[in-house]
Amino acid sequence: MRAISRMIGVIAAAAVLQIIGAGDGHARLVTADETTGVPTGDITTLTDSVAGLRCSANENQTSCVATPYQVDASFIDPAARASGGIVGVNFQDMASSDTPANLSDQLYLSVGAPVGGLYTVSWCWDSDLEPNVNICQNTIAVPPNRLFNVDEPVTGFVDLTVFFTGPNNGPLAGGGIWQIMAQSEAAVPEPASLAILGISLLGMGAYRRLRK
Repeated sequence: MRAISRMIGVIAAAAVLQIIGAGDGHARLVTADETTGVPTGDITTLTDSVAGLRCSANENQTSCVATPYQVDASFIDPAARASGGIVGVNFQDMASSDTPANLSDQLYLSVGAPVGGLYTVSWCWDSDLEPNVNICQNTIAVPPNRLFNVDEPVTGFVDLTVFFTGPNNGPLAGGGIWQIMAQSEAAVPEPASLAILGISLLGMGAYRRLRK
């Protein structure tokens, strides 16, 4: 029983690290977060768990263009290592809304060709300047076959990793090396993450009690 509890504690600790975005040099969690939905003064952010906060902007005024930063080849899909790549996701209002298919927010990525073994990663997280205006398109020109439309989440974050990782879509390495999450309009944490976090904290608590 003690061995099982110790195992649960280790798994729980790993889960907590993933949720809070603690970078260990082997995985990256990028979150694009449109926080409260308040008409004025709302702040939208984009954060890389390894590099930290990349950009923040006032919603409805400007897009959130991150300062470009560099990653090594292990974070880039093998098919993209020669020349990099570009991909974009457009959020659109759900069919049940009063403005179905209305363009809401965008998350675009450009990875440059290698220089000295490092790749330049550039993000744009559109903070919804106005409906149906693709702000990020002015910054990153995405080929039509690499531009995807996704219904924005009603609450919490939506996992966009599949759109940004290769070999069929984006230039980022797959296999759990990257996780790309975005929250458009909503402010409620996704239920699955809250559940995992709760279980993880309980497991860590049980492990500490056993050690004592």
